Amino acid sequence: MIGTITDAHCLKDIQDAKALGADAFALNINTVTASWATTTVASLFKHAAAQGFKLFFSFDMTGFNHPNQFIDFLKYYAVHPAHYRYNGLPFVSTFNGGQNSFGYSSVNEGWKQALQVAMASAPTSQPIYFVPAFQDYSISSSFYSTFPTLDG
Repeated sequence: MIGTITDAHCLKDIQDAKALGADAFALNINTVTASWATTTVASLFKHAAAQGFKLFFSFDMTGFNHPNQFIDFLKYYAVHPAHYRYNGLPFVSTFNGGQNSFGYSSVNEGWKQALQVAMASAPTSQPIYFVPAFQDYSISSSFYSTFPTLDG
């Protein structure tokens, strides 16, 4: 979970993680407007790039109502050299969000339109590899048929 930490602490966390054999952090974030969050993220990306480490976002849907609240933020960091990529695409996750349709006909269609299509749209087209963690959805054998737009 992103919180207020110093620039030196960001570097130390990345160095310690690398020493343990980790190669990436998932950044659980529930705001992209508070300076404590944006400053910490900027510092983490700066040091990750310098250390050959990767980062990706897990947008905490207990703090967001709609992907349009973080699309611009994601587009900015999705092209950063320290952003973790899978199959050539920026890897993106969530915490919760399995109940959010964002005004579309289904949760699947909501995530497809509000996040995936929005990210792939011009002028800054940046398709993503989307693997949400829908803790608020009861997982069953029909998960992938219910959410065919997800990558994992």
